[in-house]
Amino acid sequence: TFVSYSIAVNNLADDIYKFAKESNEIVPSKYAEILQANGIEWGYDSMMKADASELDAQCILALLIASLRAERFCDGVLLGFIKNGAVTRWLKRLQELDEA
Repeated sequence: TFVSYSIAVNNLADDIYKFAKESNEIVPSKYAEILQANGIEWGYDSMMKADASELDAQCILALLIASLRAERFCDGVLLGFIKNGAVTRWLKRLQELDEA
């Protein structure tokens, strides 16, 4: 099944990659190592269950990048993260950290 994402979702993906490349918070290719260091497996269930309220910006960015990378291997994974509220939780956590 092929999933076609809206312009907003595609823009979000572009913005996440752009931010990751421009910031000192994360090296995009290190997302799996960052997740592992935080006790999170690079898999849908483990990523969905991650308690964002306890994670730092680097790990939240790793979750976002991992969700985008997972989409390359399995159409619709990103949609699952969006529909189940994970992406919103992760973005809210980034906002909290930015405001702190």
